[in-house]
Amino acid sequence: MQTEHNIRLTSSEIASLWTAYMNNSMSYCMLKYFREKNTRYRNSSDIRLCH
Repeated sequence: MQTEHNIRLTSSEIASLWTAYMNNSMSYCMLKYFREKNTRYRNSSDIRLCH
């Protein structure tokens, strides 16, 4: 027998998830930008991004 659970997120939980997503996205973009602008590591694989 399967039980179906329909648990809804509260607005504060959704906001927390959205904030975490936006912060991670911004960090990734900033690191990618700085890596491209940094001449020391431009052609190196010393700095690896997870995406």
